Amino acid sequence: MVDKILKPSFKGPIHNLSTKGNSKLYSNILDVFEAMLQGFQKLNNLNENNHTLLQVVIKAQKFEIKSGMSFIGKWHIEGKIEKF
Repeated sequence: MVDKILKPSFKGPIHNLSTKGNSKLYSNILDVFEAMLQGFQKLNNLNENNHTLLQVVIKAQKFEIKSGMSFIGKWHIEGKIEKF
């Protein structure tokens, strides 16, 4: 959720990321999302007079690609089970 002063908050946990022991990571994710809100505002995706509910998919991966190696990703669908 994003309130009318552009402060984001979670309405529930992130799929496959326990809130136990990950409070700093949750806080950092909110910081990144907050930095992105001006872009959402420019696209008129935020309600200026009230809070806005947005459904987002949080995904992070770590790849270690050594010199001379290549990586080819695959398209896949996110957000199949998340609902607010």
